[in-house]
Amino acid sequence: IATQHLLSASVDVVVNVVDASNLERHLLLTTQLLDLGLPMVVAVNMLDVLARRGGRIDLVALAAQLGCPVVGIVASRRENLGQLQQAIAQQAAAAAVSDARLTWPEPVVHTQAAIAQCLAQEQADGPVAMWALQVLGGDCAVLDGFTPQTAARVNAMVAQLNQDMGEGVDLLMADQRYRFCRQAAEAARGPVSITPPTTWSDRIDRVVLHRWLGFPLFFLLMYGLFFFAVNVGGAFQDFFDLSST
Repeated sequence: IATQHLLSASVDVVVNVVDASNLERHLLLTTQLLDLGLPMVVAVNMLDVLARRGGRIDLVALAAQLGCPVVGIVASRRENLGQLQQAIAQQAAAAAVSDARLTWPEPVVHTQAAIAQCLAQEQADGPVAMWALQVLGGDCAVLDGFTPQTAARVNAMVAQLNQDMGEGVDLLMADQRYRFCRQAAEAARGPVSITPPTTWSDRIDRVVLHRWLGFPLFFLLMYGLFFFAVNVGGAFQDFFDLSST
């Protein structure tokens, strides 16, 4: 549903919210949104969490990598939301589109064009170029709106491309996206190292997931559950028997 709406003509600006403490992982969606060719603003949230871990993000450098406005916010404390609203209004008015694009190998580009031409024979007014890119990326649900004949032709093109390149084109495209995410994240983070968080969950995990202590603790926990079920639960057995009669 989200993809169909983004591909419609009613989108003024896309607000992409990413987690500052997991920037590289969240930028994967950002690369897919860049492919849409829509005005976009990236909101980098949870900067306070990142700061507590000793990290920082150069928002100017990240904006240069992504080719669109980047605003740092802390949504839980409503920090910089006014700046974000201003960036959204400016981007929507300017209708500026990022020029940051992932470059695909020539065989992928040619196959994308061929698939787009095939899809355009049924739906000429649709975003066939984007649909073709989604199909190459492994999103076969795009073809549900086309006839079985068209879907078969497109699948044959993808299979031929996989054979020519010697690997799955969806894996190749995913690898290209991860490379872009890594490059953008490294440019924004710089040489600062992020210390791992020391929450109660992490402290418990260090014990219960320990290489040697984990198994004894697991069996002890299972024995405790069994003991509780038999002895404590058995105390209520007579009560339930009387209720049933």
